[in-house]
Amino acid sequence: MSNGPDHFRYRTVLDEDGVHIVCDRYVVIGETEHFYYVVRHDLASLARHSASWAKANRKRVSKTSGKRYCYPDKRDALGSFRQRQKWRLSHAKTAISQATLSLAQLETLADAENIPDIQPCGHDEHTSSFVWE
Repeated sequence: MSNGPDHFRYRTVLDEDGVHIVCDRYVVIGETEHFYYVVRHDLASLARHSASWAKANRKRVSKTSGKRYCYPDKRDALGSFRQRQKWRLSHAKTAISQATLSLAQLETLADAENIPDIQPCGHDEHTSSFVWE
């Protein structure tokens, strides 16, 4: 095992008590000039006992890049988590818009005799805010 710094990555967990933000700790199992190779801390013993398992399950983390899988500083990891959650929300809003518009259009197609290959569904407030150029 290499002696690099521990790394951190935040994620959400949903259970019967609600949503929780959880910080996973990653340990360095290898290192090159530009990268650390990390595994989740609770799986490090598997990496020690099986080089093939470690190679298949490790994550390569840049030492210098601004965007990484996990970070040696918890504040940076929390900032990355915040940005991932913003993207997650944006993608969810788009998916909800598409589902809502298509379901509304399906109501009109249920009684149609000829079902078209392409059926326009229009825009809602969210999709009309997109820039298409």
